Amino acid sequence: MKKTGVTLIELVITVLLISILGALGFIQYGNYREEALGKEARANLRLIVAAQRIYKIKTSAYFPIVGGTETSESTINDNLKLMLSTAEGPQRAWDYLVDSSGGTTCAQATRVNGPAKTWSFRSTDLDGDPDEDGTCP
Repeated sequence: MKKTGVTLIELVITVLLISILGALGFIQYGNYREEALGKEARANLRLIVAAQRIYKIKTSAYFPIVGGTETSESTINDNLKLMLSTAEGPQRAWDYLVDSSGGTTCAQATRVNGPAKTWSFRSTDLDGDPDEDGTCP
């Protein structure tokens, strides 16, 4: 007589393998997500600095005109004609800052609701990439 079915040891090994593969997939998902969010921040910083150049052509000064710093995404969007995310809560990924002191402009993105990360991009580095862990004055 032939017995069919699975033994307890086969079942335990199968569950263990599935758990290990699931854990590895979860870790990789987090890495891919953070990489994508970093690319989003760098792209937005390039947009902000490009919009600042257009703003300066129109007004002869960088935004904010009085110099200093602006941290409100809605104010940045209104003045530079951008569409940065203004979401609140856990879906918010970045806080943006625009600084126009010293006759140049600098844009900064700081990670919220995730691992500590800051990117910055200055108008003097238009041919380069945003600086990781850089800050604006």
